[in-house]
Amino acid sequence: MSSPRPPDWTVIVRAFEVLPELKTAGALAGANALHHEHLENHLGRYSFDIDLQNQAEELEVVHRRFPVSTRQLKLISRLSEDIYEYQVRVGRHVLRVEIARPYLRHRRKYQPSRHISGLQVVSLPDLLFAKVSAFSTRGFTRDLIDLFAVDQQKKVDWPRLLLQASCATDNDYNPAEFHRKLQQHLEACGKPDYWQEAPVTHPPTTAELRRFVQNLLAANRQVARTTLE
Repeated sequence: MSSPRPPDWTVIVRAFEVLPELKTAGALAGANALHHEHLENHLGRYSFDIDLQNQAEELEVVHRRFPVSTRQLKLISRLSEDIYEYQVRVGRHVLRVEIARPYLRHRRKYQPSRHISGLQVVSLPDLLFAKVSAFSTRGFTRDLIDLFAVDQQKKVDWPRLLLQASCATDNDYNPAEFHRKLQQHLEACGKPDYWQEAPVTHPPTTAELRRFVQNLLAANRQVARTTLE
């Protein structure tokens, strides 16, 4: 069975036109915010999800703002009072919409979307801070690719960022776990099946990714030494 075709960014934009209430549900986060709002999507990073994060309201209140009867939106799961999952139909596409309270508190002001009028977007520093935490705990290929993409287009002081993460009580960054997961990717990224796990259509070369991982390893060692002093 062939894999489902990833939605084009225009389909994501269209979802907010089909159901304008989504703009009030929270600030856009996740891969779509990172690669389409803050970066140029040179890697062709895609996601089947629309991630909206709301730290100001109870999600039940947000849910009640949606139309009672609509063919476009369907609640498929309420994992907890802090996570609601929906499906939204856009033409022939069915997208997953997750509306959640952010795991890490947003520290910066939201910015207006470059593409969708009336939509707010989580700041790049907050997205990057959360991505460091995510990679340290789960170590997915997509997390590393997202960190790589930011490094390619923005000037990031990695030792400073990792040190800030180590001092934040809500960030799960751990130097030992971060090191272990980086080493795993350093060993695996040259294997033929490695990129099958990456949701990108134009992945970086193995050499490019290895250089980035080596730089992160050096930054992580610097933070580890600092935290032990």
